[in-house]
Amino acid sequence: VHFACPISWEIAATLFPELQAAGCTISLDAGWHPEWLRAAETAKLLAQLDWFFPNEKEGAWITGLTEPVDILQSLPSGTVLKLGSKGAAMRQNGRLLTASGPSLTVIDSTGAGDAFDAGFLDAFLEGGDPTEWLRRGVRCGTLSTRAAGALAGLPERSEL
Repeated sequence: VHFACPISWEIAATLFPELQAAGCTISLDAGWHPEWLRAAETAKLLAQLDWFFPNEKEGAWITGLTEPVDILQSLPSGTVLKLGSKGAAMRQNGRLLTASGPSLTVIDSTGAGDAFDAGFLDAFLEGGDPTEWLRRGVRCGTLSTRAAGALAGLPERSEL
């Protein structure tokens, strides 16, 4: 189950255990919500997620750190840091994994983060190599920027 919004601790405390008991993985991309990102309850909530998808600015805001490696070290395992044109990074079993994006002219970045999340989660659900999960996320996010609007540039499966 993916949440593309901040979720309150009260709702998460009730909902997350039920989802986990049903065998669901839980992922969240809160977006830029400074108060939510820095709230004390957020740390407890993030620890219950399987996947958390902040961008570099959001990760820096939460942690007070600026280097992607440092941000990832201070956030829970399962954090996937979106780095814009630099790709993405995550820690998996103590290793730092990275993926860079294809080079292309950006027309509009609206929805690129959501496209990344979708690509990553699609690859994760297929199983396989975590580096491929990152690569697919980066590819989806990057290709989504080649046209105006959040949907026009989304890649077809054949492009992945």
